[in-house]
Amino acid sequence: MKRRHTTSLTFLFLSIVFTGMVSVAPLAADERKVIAYFPEWGVYQQPYYVRGIVDAGSADKLSVLNYAFVVPFPDGNGNYICEFDDPVAAYQQIYNASMSVDGVADDPTQDLYGHFNQLKKLKQTHPGIKIVIALGGWTGSTYFSPMALTQASRAFFINSCIDRFIHGNLPVANDAGGPASGAGIFDGFDIDWEYPITGGDSGTQHNSNDDQHLTALLSEFRTALDAIDPNFLLTIATPANAFRGDNFQLSLDQQYVNWFNLLSYDFHGAWENKTGHLTNLLTSPDDPSSDAFKLSVDNTIRYYTDTNGVPVSKLAIGGTFFGRGWKNVGASNNGLYQNGRAAPGVYESGANYYHDLAPLESQGYSWFWDDNSLAAWLYSPSESIFWSLDDTQSLALKHRYAEAYGVAGLMVWEVSGDDLNGSLLSALASGNPGEAFSGVTFDDPGLDIAISKPADCAISLEGFNVVINAASSASNISQVEFFGNGVSLGFDNRAPWSWAWFNLPPGNHLLHAEITDVNGGQNLSATTRLKVYSENGLSLWQTGVSYQVGDQVFYQGCIYEAKRNHVGSRVRTPSSGRYWSLLTCSDCDGGSGNQLPQVSITAPADGAQFNEGDDVTINADASDPDGSVLHVEFFVGSTSLGADNAEPYSTTWNNASTGSHQLMAVAHDNEGDSSADSVNIAVVGPSGCSLAGWDPTVTYQKTDEVQHNGIHWRAKRTSQGVEPGTSPSRWTNLGPCSQ
Repeated sequence: MKRRHTTSLTFLFLSIVFTGMVSVAPLAADERKVIAYFPEWGVYQQPYYVRGIVDAGSADKLSVLNYAFVVPFPDGNGNYICEFDDPVAAYQQIYNASMSVDGVADDPTQDLYGHFNQLKKLKQTHPGIKIVIALGGWTGSTYFSPMALTQASRAFFINSCIDRFIHGNLPVANDAGGPASGAGIFDGFDIDWEYPITGGDSGTQHNSNDDQHLTALLSEFRTALDAIDPNFLLTIATPANAFRGDNFQLSLDQQYVNWFNLLSYDFHGAWENKTGHLTNLLTSPDDPSSDAFKLSVDNTIRYYTDTNGVPVSKLAIGGTFFGRGWKNVGASNNGLYQNGRAAPGVYESGANYYHDLAPLESQGYSWFWDDNSLAAWLYSPSESIFWSLDDTQSLALKHRYAEAYGVAGLMVWEVSGDDLNGSLLSALASGNPGEAFSGVTFDDPGLDIAISKPADCAISLEGFNVVINAASSASNISQVEFFGNGVSLGFDNRAPWSWAWFNLPPGNHLLHAEITDVNGGQNLSATTRLKVYSENGLSLWQTGVSYQVGDQVFYQGCIYEAKRNHVGSRVRTPSSGRYWSLLTCSDCDGGSGNQLPQVSITAPADGAQFNEGDDVTINADASDPDGSVLHVEFFVGSTSLGADNAEPYSTTWNNASTGSHQLMAVAHDNEGDSSADSVNIAVVGPSGCSLAGWDPTVTYQKTDEVQHNGIHWRAKRTSQGVEPGTSPSRWTNLGPCSQ
């Protein structure tokens, strides 16, 4: 398991039971990528060959296979090239029939052997797979910094990569290689620099401007590939959180890459003295870690989208085919969040592949499930050993999460860790933890099934996620399937029965579960009601926000009202009785199914352009199919312009400020529900530039862009009140602001 990806461990987050995000249109199923890394060194460890992908039935489910790794390395002449880590394993090792994808032994007259020849055969038999060469990795990032230092050094490196792995001009050695011998195998490159500026394995070189040099490398790589074929892929593996992520220019890098492979794992491991989840999907309020170490895939997605402006369509969620383990772990909480130290592993301390962990269930270990984090673990009280891992259920739920939010793909490290049946990759690709029950079914009212979470009449917020648990006293259960408004959300095939509904739409919803036993007997649970408030009708509590008496917020599944004026902080959470009053954690109003009001902005048109200082009139049509519209409230961004309670619904934004703005109309009906419509407009200044003007009261983050005194400026680091043009360390002058 050497040369693995690793992730850094710090991210400040807001702990909530239901986690939310802006709603997006989902990708079509055939657009979502399933990506797996292939380990070059696996030929020695298990051994693992390319044939293993085919034998496990995984080849038909893969979109992209990333071959790991080749490395930037000095060539002795002051240049850096794409160098092999193990050229023998890559293209010189001769295979017999049992090692080969097609069962045909290598011919001694060939000029290509090893993994590369098998990858060529894999593409011939499975032409839908793209194969990408990954550059770097944890132990292979030593020379990224000097390689990327100048345009000349970057160009030499890029040319060497393209020459070897696109044109296929492999060095001649051991009767292998030669001009074009490796042509037609690889479809692009994956940049795995771990990490720019700081961090990484011992000996990794750094420069304070590594982030800028990486952006330049990506730009120049993209240009070079496009000159050959724009369909070549360029991707990048990046950290799960701000601790290392802020050493990248993520918002700039996105324009050059097809997607980011998010290293959303290694959240916890035996380098820490307390057990925790390796790659949990959601954040649990039960996690005893400090705020900086409460990590989750969900938080990773937010960091990229909300903080760095990277669209979900350029993100691939990371998962694992390995686990992290601790020994000397006490039995409290079945080992979770307990003290321990690195457990023995087959290949390295504190880590094991899934195919080595799954059999432990028959050796005294038990499977456990954290329904707050949507994460699995194994624990043996007799051996006092704890293993955190992705299993079929957690990976299936990552698929459902990606589907709900429109995430571009799902990536795993790495393919050789799966079992012989390819169970993990199948779950990741299908969104199901196994095969659904396919036998003859019949009604069996004797089978009991009840939803135990959420409680009936629970409330949530638009774009959030709800975990659904079910309980039964029946034995021999095959599966429990979960439904939202009669539509299947997916099924669980292992107790405890748990699933999730991601990216909730606003309105009143009905949840139920269906139990199926091994004989085909089925029964339905009673219905549980869930009310989801519109994000425009109820705000999520946040730190740093100034609250006034009477303000209402949503926090950990409940609605609170401010009792006094204050600024939200860790000691002034809504659970603090000094600052907040609990209004309700339950709402069944309209539980029979209120229909949401309908609203549409009729003017201005989406994409309309105005001049600085113009008065912008906003008009909207609104109606309610089963009631009445109380009023329509209008917004510029998050700033309310007021409400109109009579048709025709309209308001005016006076003296429009320069910048790109979202205008929103929110219709509220007589049953407490709301709907929204929005358009985006541009307001340009005298120079024709639509960038927002610098505001001394705004806190600007790295890469934020503004106009000031007719100049286009980009922030180099976080600042507030530092005027562009007065501090070269805080702002970069990008020239006249004219567009």
